[in-house]
Amino acid sequence: MKPEANKKQITVYGEPDPILQAYTGTENSPVIAAGPIFSEGGLCHFIVRILTIDCDRCLLPDDKQTVYNGWLSVGITENQQITLNGKQIPIQIISYYDNIKDFNFDPNKKEMQFTMPSNWNTTRLEEQKQVLVHQEISIPKQSELASKSYIRTINGIDVTKNLMIDPTNRTKDVVHFMIPKPVVIQIAQQVNKNGTRTTTATAPDSLMRFTLEPSGNISSSTMAGMHAKSLI
Repeated sequence: MKPEANKKQITVYGEPDPILQAYTGTENSPVIAAGPIFSEGGLCHFIVRILTIDCDRCLLPDDKQTVYNGWLSVGITENQQITLNGKQIPIQIISYYDNIKDFNFDPNKKEMQFTMPSNWNTTRLEEQKQVLVHQEISIPKQSELASKSYIRTINGIDVTKNLMIDPTNRTKDVVHFMIPKPVVIQIAQQVNKNGTRTTTATAPDSLMRFTLEPSGNISSSTMAGMHAKSLI
């Protein structure tokens, strides 16, 4: 798979096999699909069926063909400008699981809200080998949103313990949320139990509903800025 964003369609390079009606390749000259592949963020689902073995035309019976399900997360960046006390604050969200939607900001709570497509089917989650919902939220250090700690929920369930703040950047704090497979399954079980899935005709899958707000502790960088301003 060769991403080429400047192309409008996918082109396959390989040796056509008229009997298999497929492309074949070798170790030194593999089949290549090039074009607008992985050009958008989201969760890609691969279904791989093993049709032949030992040689290209040694077809396996239908009931002997092994099928593999694979998933690949393509990161997507969402840039937002929020207004707090008359000031514009640039926020950047990078999602490594699926697209971010419905961003909103509650200035009274200083709470960011957004959603992400999801499927709360626990069987599917258990069958996936690796599941990690990873997001990065960049918050300027010299802003009223900067904090030593934050509160995070998914569909109303507290996941603050899965939060880590990287303060090494001089201009911004990067808040990491890394929700591993066992926690995602626990949340799915709770969502299914509570009946809080949000399935509609236009969005057949449920949504992950995220919130993030400062816990009330102002970060050291913001305190320094406020102190310097008071001295002036």
